[in-house]
Amino acid sequence: AQVLNEDISGKFEGVGMVLDMKDNQLVVVSPIKGSPAYKAGVKAADKILKINGTSTQDIQIDQAVKLIRGPKGTKVTITILRGALDAKNIKDIELTRDVINVPSVEVEYKKNTANEEIAVIKITQFQDNTVQEFEKTLQEVMLKKVKRIVIDLRNNPGGLLDQAQAVAQYFLK
Repeated sequence: AQVLNEDISGKFEGVGMVLDMKDNQLVVVSPIKGSPAYKAGVKAADKILKINGTSTQDIQIDQAVKLIRGPKGTKVTITILRGALDAKNIKDIELTRDVINVPSVEVEYKKNTANEEIAVIKITQFQDNTVQEFEKTLQEVMLKKVKRIVIDLRNNPGGLLDQAQAVAQYFLK
């Protein structure tokens, strides 16, 4: 319940990585921008072989999260494999845990083939404050007078139904 509440609030103490399991291996989906993991150079697709010396072989994601998260200022060492299985591709990274704020809404501006500006609004998860973040982002986008808006929900694991419905009401009856 604590992990769920932290996920929904968008704020927790840890190192700032999104994790997944691929072929029974713990893998970094992405480091959270500005987090200790991001600053230390952890990259998407890095395989986590050990956490504080404990093998991640057949570990469950929730167990890994318990090992990696912890109070701000404390340290955790992860052993990663980047690329092919070779000793030169394995390295230890010591990370100092911090308070991680996970924005649920991000915006990026791109140009289409007609050189028109498009706002790509990515909603990473429906958290407690998603509607407020979305409204703020939408106001910014409207001020720029973009021609098109794309709502990117890829890799969004879901979250709070009321927040998802409130965002959808901007576009659907």
